[in-house]
Amino acid sequence: MKKYIIISVILAIIVIASIYLTKTPDKYHKEETIDLALVSTTSEKIGQEMIDGASLYVNEINQKGGLFGKEIRLHVFDDMGKSRKATHIATRISESNKILLVLGHSNNECSIAAGRIYKKVGIPAIAASATSELVTLDNEWFYRIIPNDEFQAKFIANYIYRSLKIKSACIIHDSDDFGKILSTSFYSEASKIGLHIKQKWQFHKKSESLSKDLKKILMSLRSVHNPGILFLATDSAYASQLIESINYPKAKLKIIGTYELTQPSFLKSMRKNLMEQNYPGYFSDGIYAILPYMSELSDTDGVHFLKHYLQTYQRKPSWFAASYYDACKLAIEAIKKSGIQDAAIGKKRMDIKDALQSMYHIDYAVKGAMGHHFFNHNGDIQAPIKVGKYHKQAFIPDYCDYRIDTDNTHSHDMGAQIINGEKIIIDGLKMNKAQVVYTGISVNKINNLNIKKKTCTYDFFIWFKYKDAFDPSNIIFENAVNPIKLENPVLEKKDDVKICSFHIVADFKQNFNFRAYPFDYQVLEINYRHKTLIDDKLILVIDRDHQKLAYDENKKNKKLDISSGWNLIGEYLYQDIVTHESRTNSKKSSVLSKEASYSQVNYRTRVKRVNLSGVVRNFFPIIAMILLSTLIMFLPRQKIAIKMILISAVLISNAVYHVSFFSALNATTYITAIEYIHIGFYFVLIYISLASVILYYLHTKKSQKPIFYLHFISGFFYVCIMIGLGYLAYSFIESINLKEIWWNCYHI
Repeated sequence: MKKYIIISVILAIIVIASIYLTKTPDKYHKEETIDLALVSTTSEKIGQEMIDGASLYVNEINQKGGLFGKEIRLHVFDDMGKSRKATHIATRISESNKILLVLGHSNNECSIAAGRIYKKVGIPAIAASATSELVTLDNEWFYRIIPNDEFQAKFIANYIYRSLKIKSACIIHDSDDFGKILSTSFYSEASKIGLHIKQKWQFHKKSESLSKDLKKILMSLRSVHNPGILFLATDSAYASQLIESINYPKAKLKIIGTYELTQPSFLKSMRKNLMEQNYPGYFSDGIYAILPYMSELSDTDGVHFLKHYLQTYQRKPSWFAASYYDACKLAIEAIKKSGIQDAAIGKKRMDIKDALQSMYHIDYAVKGAMGHHFFNHNGDIQAPIKVGKYHKQAFIPDYCDYRIDTDNTHSHDMGAQIINGEKIIIDGLKMNKAQVVYTGISVNKINNLNIKKKTCTYDFFIWFKYKDAFDPSNIIFENAVNPIKLENPVLEKKDDVKICSFHIVADFKQNFNFRAYPFDYQVLEINYRHKTLIDDKLILVIDRDHQKLAYDENKKNKKLDISSGWNLIGEYLYQDIVTHESRTNSKKSSVLSKEASYSQVNYRTRVKRVNLSGVVRNFFPIIAMILLSTLIMFLPRQKIAIKMILISAVLISNAVYHVSFFSALNATTYITAIEYIHIGFYFVLIYISLASVILYYLHTKKSQKPIFYLHFISGFFYVCIMIGLGYLAYSFIESINLKEIWWNCYHI
């Protein structure tokens, strides 16, 4: 016997020790990790966005088990935006025997200074915010995933000529390297494509006569006949000074600039002007600028990033967040491709650099939130840039977007496509035009909520705002009960923009969620997209300005009417990308093709049930059964026959109400809160039955003392069970209602 006890104790010790060691591995063995460095300016907003974007992707990978079963760690450094500090940090990183790759730095000066160290020591680095050519020039260790200044200027020239159909331009540029490269590249590309440069001016930021110089430039600009569009090749501070003098309501001169005109500092500087404060957009309206990323123009991967970012940080991502998310993804893909076998740190870094270098064509590209990433011979990316313009101090997409042409076949009508602006080619990179159409919905009435049929009736107006030819009759409503044909539009035209609106009354299928019934919230929706044009050809964007006007009008006049028994909680509108199988038709057969992605807009209305009679009707039987089961529990123990009859009655009642409730909700495939209560009641009745039988048995044996204690304990546990059951039901209902996360909704 003693022998068995000793063996049992030893086995227990071994099991406990194993569990402890498994739960706390760091104390006993070193965990191998994959280490990356990110260098930003943490004191600035963009620095935190860089960190958030990269951290988001690192967390995605770590939640899936890491890379090669190893955790990825992101080491963050702050160079404070100073080149000397950046050099010091780069030296520290080079001395590390763990860090494999660097993401950053945030600006050109820091990236160039640190790049010398990375080149000397041999550490691969990916720039995702620095745009100077000098960052990657003659440095095979530095790569970049956003277009550089030269490519930006070439893209802007093509966009002006091909998309905006403007035939002449003027340039104002700074005398620094940034201004010179932009001006030179823009002028060179304009000469190639036929964009006439009317005039070009240069100013020196450090000149003592800067104010006079700018005034002379503006006077000269005003004297130019038909200047076309003005390209501002300077930073945000000087751009805002120039704009206040030349861009005002009814001014005919259009203005376009680089990323600098989208920086927070640009609008901050503009808002210092009293007219811009009192009349938002007084000076800034209509100004064009470019960005490497705009969430409204996201494809499938971009939407995935947007969802995850909003769920994690509860704010919209900037292009800095998107670019460093992609930079981190590219870095991890390169590490995966290199294999990072057990070798010296120098060999690992070299293999990662070679992996990055092998991504030289779209066939070997990494797809991210901003699109396809692959490098040219300089380690630079060449990719379409997003174009937007200011409207009431909001930066919104323009009416077209360009996407990489992934079709390697040569088109016979390519020349015509280029002339029409359907295609742009820069340095061999072919880009296809996608039309941007603004849209919105204004709901007048929601009624006929049919629980069994899972439908409701919407009465609403829908509109589309566009420039190029667009046929709204090709719009399909994904969840409409019957096909809806958009006919008899009300047409408006403002300048070169057309607006057509339609009045619709129709039934829509809904996905009701009864888990929290009868304390449930329901989400009623309308989903619509184009029937044939994929997201590479057409992008539906929410018309936020008109949408807000429509909502304010509804709210003011209390136009939105909801079916009785429901209260309106909120209206939401958001963009998404949906995937459907597409078929290529021929005379002989229909061949299944690859899945096609479509731009879709979703309107959602969140309503809450306020039907008091329904609550009473559903809960009265439950309350009655609770009271009856309590009576059964505390009846004298010798009344076993009466107890069993009552238990049977409650059991049958519970089953009848359970089945009738299940039938009323049209046989849902999931368990609702009330069903959990009904199921819980079955176990409560089993508990009461067992307790009653045991107490009766002890009563027949005349065991008075055990009966007293058992009666008290069983009653106490019964009360605890009922309270616990109620709490669980309440928690379940709350958790279901809180699960409605509007990750990318525009809250109207």
